[in-house]
Amino acid sequence: MSPLDAAYIRAKSCEQHTDEILQRLPADWGIDIAAFRLQLQERLFAPDRIKAVVQNYYDLLAQC
Repeated sequence: MSPLDAAYIRAKSCEQHTDEILQRLPADWGIDIAAFRLQLQERLFAPDRIKAVVQNYYDLLAQC
């Protein structure tokens, strides 16, 4: 399995547990859960985003 495939699998697992994770946020933080969930879907779990994160990781390793 390539590192990119592994990143997609891990991100998908987190995405599937989003509701459970968001339910743990304290209510007194005042976070609009519905809006935050949408932002996560659009930004964090987007396939292009995952690919960019993996590429950035490799770029950083190359600098070591």
